[in-house]
Amino acid sequence: MIPEKSTLSNGIRVVLTPMEATEAVTAIVFAKAGSRCEDEKTNGLAHFQEHMFFKGGKKYNSAEAVAKAVDNIGAEINGGTSRQEVAYHIQCAGSQVEKAIDILSDMIINAPFDLAEINKERSVIIQEIKRKLDNPGSQIWTDWQEIFFGNQPLGRAILGPVANIERFTKKNFVEYHARFYANGNIVISIAGKISSPHNTRLLLEKYFASKPKKRAYEWKCFDKKLCAKPGTVSIRTQDTQQAHLILGFPSMHAKHELSSASRILSIVLGGSMSSRLFLRIRGQQGLCYTVGIHNDRAVDAGFFATYAGVSPDKIEQAVKSILREFEKVLQKGITKKELKKGKNMLEGRFALGLEDSPSVAEFFGNQELFYRKIETPRQVLDKIQAVTLEDVKRAADMIFSRKAVLTIIGPVDDKKRFQKLL
Repeated sequence: MIPEKSTLSNGIRVVLTPMEATEAVTAIVFAKAGSRCEDEKTNGLAHFQEHMFFKGGKKYNSAEAVAKAVDNIGAEINGGTSRQEVAYHIQCAGSQVEKAIDILSDMIINAPFDLAEINKERSVIIQEIKRKLDNPGSQIWTDWQEIFFGNQPLGRAILGPVANIERFTKKNFVEYHARFYANGNIVISIAGKISSPHNTRLLLEKYFASKPKKRAYEWKCFDKKLCAKPGTVSIRTQDTQQAHLILGFPSMHAKHELSSASRILSIVLGGSMSSRLFLRIRGQQGLCYTVGIHNDRAVDAGFFATYAGVSPDKIEQAVKSILREFEKVLQKGITKKELKKGKNMLEGRFALGLEDSPSVAEFFGNQELFYRKIETPRQVLDKIQAVTLEDVKRAADMIFSRKAVLTIIGPVDDKKRFQKLL
């Protein structure tokens, strides 16, 4: 499974990955245009704009026309907005790849951003925001990143505030599209049944050539000075049956020399039903149903955060127990047996994650989008297997040698009570 890289005449980068033993193909258009490209006034626009692309372009000039075109080839279409990127994909039979490229190119290049459609979609976005607020297990991650990263793009909610959604104009969409969907910010990744990479490149040239050349926009690096101070506690007081908490620390970015070691550390501590936190917090103490670690590794920033849902009267016990497990690793590291298990789990999950064409297209496309350099699965696995006990100990020292940042949603309001625990 070796990807082939090329560049269209207008500067759009292409990654093609032929796969054996599949009749499906996935085409993804990535744009380096996620919410970290926004400022306070445009916060929420990247995600709103993602919705608007599905309203169609010139050839497929409505949401209904797009849906019918996709259904007519038995395909699936979707999109997603993250802090770093926006992606649009179609998965279909290999024989229908030209139609998939046709649909995606029309959406991305020819979106009219019709004001009537914008006005209709406002209420959809606002309902999406309200739905998230009604789901504290989801909302807490937005709260956590807002507190952790502070007043900068990485700290703002992807969906944006309702006030922004209500006032965006067509001009906002047109300007954002022109600036952040510049050709240098776009990568097209196709994986699956590609009978002829050469012919596929010709199709991409045919359908995307009308997009004029524009140089890439580079976002600003995040500012460490704006991040939460160690020991910060944030509480959203809400009448819930369960308290939701995230306890976390700054960590390393995706290409840091200890990035693979941090991944193993997260597996050992909270990545499975045999992890330390699951066995202690749930298995032995019965404090929660869900507990686990999210090791977020962005291009230039990262965090290592534990989520748990507990009874409101058990928050203190849970926080103390979680911190106790971190302290054990900080003092003694992990065992050889845990290191081996962590490597095996990462390798197994990585292999399973590359079983289908959407995963492969995403894996290679993301690398090209952010780094302009692609590592093969074998190279990634070699880095994991090269991690030593000392590497994991160094990662733990880097992560846990400061006070944590704590975010809570639930029927509590006493910050000082929890600050004492950190």
